[in-house]
Amino acid sequence: MTHLHRALLLLVAIGFFFSACQNDVDVADIETSPVDVKIKRFEQELFALDTTNSDISFEDQLSQLATKYPDFMEVFTEIIADPYSIDTSRTDRIRDFVTHPGVQYLYDTTQTAYGDISAIETELGEMLGRYKYYFPNKPVPQIVSFISEYSVGNFTYGDSLLAIGWDFFLSEDYSYDYSLFPAFLQRSMDKENLVGKTTETLISNAVGEVKGNQLLDYMISNGKTLYIKSLLLPESDDEIIMEWTTEQTAWMEDTNNERQLWNEILRRDLLYSTRRSEFDKLIVPSPFGTTWMPRESPGKTANWIGWQIVKAYMQRNPETSVPQLLAIENPQAILDGSNYRPARK
Repeated sequence: MTHLHRALLLLVAIGFFFSACQNDVDVADIETSPVDVKIKRFEQELFALDTTNSDISFEDQLSQLATKYPDFMEVFTEIIADPYSIDTSRTDRIRDFVTHPGVQYLYDTTQTAYGDISAIETELGEMLGRYKYYFPNKPVPQIVSFISEYSVGNFTYGDSLLAIGWDFFLSEDYSYDYSLFPAFLQRSMDKENLVGKTTETLISNAVGEVKGNQLLDYMISNGKTLYIKSLLLPESDDEIIMEWTTEQTAWMEDTNNERQLWNEILRRDLLYSTRRSEFDKLIVPSPFGTTWMPRESPGKTANWIGWQIVKAYMQRNPETSVPQLLAIENPQAILDGSNYRPARK
């Protein structure tokens, strides 16, 4: 059966069988113990180094710091590299960074915003307690904070390190400059989204890169990420899970809109398309959705459908663990096993 024939059959099936029972997956009533999280404040230790009048050279001070943060320092040095300058040593690169007036002001601002991080550590501890439950064979990562002058918000280093860039999460109460970022990205660069974005970075590392280049490949891979994010943050609203506005979320939660989007994806033969330009706005953040949907639709709406497909699959296959879900590399198997059909109001 060709992809086109399969898509047409799916469309016919949807025309006759709309299910009204597609509810959110109930989060298991699980017993988890929060992890005791103490974020290692790399940025504080870095900016405490003496760049001028120390008995110990700045290079030696950096070497001592690197022994405490060996993996992190390797990544951080590359993050702050100036792509327009000639190659410099790690010592010069970091000295230029910490002595720049603008960076020093940014550091002071983040320390004001994130002086007391006990509430964030508590939230992350609860999230990591659930992470241990769903991923019993993975280590709990060490969490390190930093600033990069708006280069990177979060990153992982294998399974052992999870990093948070405070400068990507400054609320409007603080003076900062996000002018490099479009408005639709700025609205989720705040304290309210810090734990959610950090959690998604951790999950994305577990899910891995998308295998394949069809729209369905992206939908199911991103849907797995969103599904697990909702398990680890069961009390978070869909706005946090999707990083949408309240209005955008309400639009997508209207099952008539979800059904219209799914029907259009099938009708336009996009589900198995490999032409990224045709479906890019369906899977990446953007101010508005694709041009053939109403302007109220947000970007990455296909990820939402991917999430609903994965939820439906896990509802129909409750014996499947999260690691087993991630081990399913064929997205068609998840779509077929989900019996996904958007409900009609």
